[in-house]
Amino acid sequence: MLCWAAVEDSVYVEAGEIGRGLGRALLEKVIARCGELGYRQMVAVIGGRETLGSIRLHERLGFAHMGVLPAVGFKFGRWIDIIMMQRELGPGADTPPDAAAPGAAPTG
Repeated sequence: MLCWAAVEDSVYVEAGEIGRGLGRALLEKVIARCGELGYRQMVAVIGGRETLGSIRLHERLGFAHMGVLPAVGFKFGRWIDIIMMQRELGPGADTPPDAAAPGAAPTG
């Protein structure tokens, strides 16, 4: 059986609302719910090295840096890097997934 047990997070906060803790509150809920649903890994794909607020938020919530994809996007007239971050959910990779896990599908 092939099981895709990873999910990508995506939380956006309007510029005027930054600094009020809304991003953290939303992302904490997303992390908790994805863990409840049986996902084992969460991936963050962050556009731009200069988005320190997003990078720091993910660090504070247990995400580790996995790598950088340099100059893979073009936005606002310039090339941007992609920052890859990841964290475990629930038991992570310590145990095999349940047959009823999200994305579980027979192979072949």
